[in-house]
Amino acid sequence: MSLQWRSSKKGNISSPVVWMLVFLAFVMGVVVARLSMWGAAVADFRLGHYADGTLFPSDTPQAVRSVPRSPTPVAPTATPVATPTPTSPEVNGDLETFYIDIAPDDFAQIVAKREEALARGILLADDTDFVPGTIRVGQNTVPVDLRLKGDWTDHYAYDKWSFRVETKGDHYIQGMNTFSLQDPSTRTYLHEWAFMAHLRAEGVLSVGYTFVHVVLNGEYKGIYALEESFAKELFESQSRREGVIIRYNEDLLWEYWATYSNDGLTPRGVTEFHIIDEFESRRIDASPALAAQRDIAVGKLRALDEGKLSASEVFDVEAMGKFLAISDFWGAGHALIWHNLRFYYNPITARLEPIGFDTQAMGHGTSVELKELTGLQQAMDYDDPVMQWAYVHYLWHYSQPGYVEWLQNSTYANGTSLGAEFDRLQAVLLQEFTAEQLASPWELLVQRQVAFRELLMPYQTTYVYVENLNVVETAGGAEVSLVVANLLDLPLDVHEVVVGDKSLRLDPAWVTEDTLEHIIVADIAVPVSIEGQPVFGDRESRVPGASNSGVLLRPLPLDADKLAYVRLQIPRQVLTDTFGMGAQLPAGLSLATRVWGLTRTLTQTIIPAYAPVLAEGPMSAQPTLSRALAQHPYLERATESGMLTIAPGTWDIEGDLLLPYGYGLHLEPGTTLRFGPESYLLANGPLIFEGTASAPVVLQPQESAWKGIVVLESRSPSFWHYVTVEHTDAVSQNGWSLTGGITFYRSPIHVSYSRILGTLAEDGFNVVRAEFEFVDTEFADTASDAFDADFASGRFERCVFHDIAADGIDVSGSDVQVYDVQMRDLGDKGLSVGEQSYVTAERVTVERSDFGLVSKDLSYLTATDVTLTAPRIAALAAYIKKPSYGPATMMVKNAILVDVSPEQTAVVQTGSWIDLNGDRIWGTDVDIDALYEKWQKP
Repeated sequence: MSLQWRSSKKGNISSPVVWMLVFLAFVMGVVVARLSMWGAAVADFRLGHYADGTLFPSDTPQAVRSVPRSPTPVAPTATPVATPTPTSPEVNGDLETFYIDIAPDDFAQIVAKREEALARGILLADDTDFVPGTIRVGQNTVPVDLRLKGDWTDHYAYDKWSFRVETKGDHYIQGMNTFSLQDPSTRTYLHEWAFMAHLRAEGVLSVGYTFVHVVLNGEYKGIYALEESFAKELFESQSRREGVIIRYNEDLLWEYWATYSNDGLTPRGVTEFHIIDEFESRRIDASPALAAQRDIAVGKLRALDEGKLSASEVFDVEAMGKFLAISDFWGAGHALIWHNLRFYYNPITARLEPIGFDTQAMGHGTSVELKELTGLQQAMDYDDPVMQWAYVHYLWHYSQPGYVEWLQNSTYANGTSLGAEFDRLQAVLLQEFTAEQLASPWELLVQRQVAFRELLMPYQTTYVYVENLNVVETAGGAEVSLVVANLLDLPLDVHEVVVGDKSLRLDPAWVTEDTLEHIIVADIAVPVSIEGQPVFGDRESRVPGASNSGVLLRPLPLDADKLAYVRLQIPRQVLTDTFGMGAQLPAGLSLATRVWGLTRTLTQTIIPAYAPVLAEGPMSAQPTLSRALAQHPYLERATESGMLTIAPGTWDIEGDLLLPYGYGLHLEPGTTLRFGPESYLLANGPLIFEGTASAPVVLQPQESAWKGIVVLESRSPSFWHYVTVEHTDAVSQNGWSLTGGITFYRSPIHVSYSRILGTLAEDGFNVVRAEFEFVDTEFADTASDAFDADFASGRFERCVFHDIAADGIDVSGSDVQVYDVQMRDLGDKGLSVGEQSYVTAERVTVERSDFGLVSKDLSYLTATDVTLTAPRIAALAAYIKKPSYGPATMMVKNAILVDVSPEQTAVVQTGSWIDLNGDRIWGTDVDIDALYEKWQKP
């Protein structure tokens, strides 16, 4: 929005009678307006918020500050005249006093505009809202135009209204012809002043900012903040040549927010993409030189937005780096919201310089969090290593001990120190505001310095590992892969691999093509220096400081959902020449890094080997339904929903039989499936195998063995009836290793009249975290355990186990019932109960095993009507195998021991016990580990 001038409006009041009527009407109008305004404020007040979505501070002028004492109002005259000096004690020599006079009819226009803004919740102002008036400062009376200012209602909802002021003709007030007057609460009181003073101390442009007393139409209004606007006097007063000031135009955004009630539905095209224009359009249009500068300034800023120019080609790097760092130093992210950004175009350097404005310094508290560091985010979003270098460089400088003291002692404009001037203003403003509102910022800044030093001195900067530990031969020769990811929200210079006192500088040429996007590679032709330090090295292919840097990693974005790993393929010859290594990397490999823009080096150990990223998991991908039907022509859709079937007959299964996710398989009598040596059946649905005594369902190998059956997380139970499964082995591929020739995981299974024969796996049948039932089923000829239950529950009834190389039934963390089961010729235990299991066994016989019944590790076994014949070590045993559990117990009733010597009756460890036919057998000291070694088969 360009600033324009307007002429003064003159009244037409001549007679005393008319004047008296006008005065009475004015007084009544003010009373009615005040009542309606406060009613609107209570009933329809729309809570203001900043453009970043945060609410205004609750310390609104009337709510928390003390109200200044004011004299009896003096009625304004029809035309502005010098206002008598009020007798209020607040108006004294500590600050200048602005006596503002506005004629009644013009003041009524301001009142009407205020009521409109209160009703809308946003002020939409333009040049037609200006009214004439005068401001007397000392002995000088200056004609001015004024209007309300401030987007949100905190500027005019209470008794102190904010004004935009333009002087007329060649008149100036404090060297300005355009400025604003507003309550200090709208700009975080003295913190805004101190922020602007800090910018100027560092040579960065800022609006002029001070404080004055204000008397409006004879009524003392209190202390106001005087804020310079954007005119040529701003840069001329700060040692800049005449130029132009540009901005992102915000008018459309405010129109949207004023027109529609739901700000969150404002189109992103309005909130994120903006027209760029200039201030003082008339002055610029009248000068061909300034008009050309404006076009260049706008064009360069547009080029930055569209990615055609880098930030360091558009901005004065030193000024912008300082501005971003100081904004974070003061927690003044509000200054970096797009509609608060203002830029001066320096016609000498052809660069844009930021202008500090509306910063809300310390407005969000004093804590330092990454998400609150808007300057950091902006510097990283520019994606320009030069700008990022400058931001880090200055933030480090400002965070050093002693800097805040230097800032306090720096010379202010009036010749005093900045700290002394702050103390003076603080004492003055305490006449109206509270000590809490005017708190000194210096100690808070010292606390923030500590946080920034932690940010810039990280404990660890990367994750880094060697992808292949041994040097390997590739098509390009022998090389080793070093993989590194930046953990920081800042660019990181990864410059050397170090072993002992030897080091190898890393070369960006070693970065693999697929990870190049994660490093910064720049070829910027324009050299840059900051405070006399060259930021560019002398190698064109490198970024700033390239002559002393290695590989520059991009910062980790705040919204990143994963780390960006960079892979470097280091030639073997380079490693050999540097470290004198052989076929393997030397021990003690470390990586030297430093935050980009700093000199401090951090060295960390490189992980010698790390599991590589897997594009696919160890399990084969399950096919879609159409693909499964195409791969296995014998598969058909079953009549049941979610089921497939294979017609009765003998079928050779080529490859793995992987069912589509969620599908089950229904096999009818007389169906035989023959699998290849490495093939297996995998399903996430139920297996319904329905054979008969004369025509069972058979699953067997084409050769000596196959990889068995796996059912994972089937929602429906599987049912096997007259099923024979022969010669299974366990799946073991790419790190996916199972123990069962048949595995049911979280999938219920019911088996009857079936046979599990000749398994080579560690467990013939393994049920994990599921319910099971085996009835009239045979387990035979196993290479290890016949059945293993892990954290499961179920029962056996009328089952037979014979010729088992290890345990017949082995349960862990399970609840199991065993009825009418026969076991013979076992290599280890008949019934093994472990890891806090609870088992009930009735009518069980165990013949020729190492142990008959075993309870271990906090388990409890109850056995009734059992016959234990010819155990090789002991009929019964109770002990601790895993120290994390506790002793075990066993209750045995009506037991018959056949061919069992007294010493073979029981092995009971101290703490455990067995009740055998009513007699308690207490534990003794038994070395279980030694016994297990003794029991091991050759």
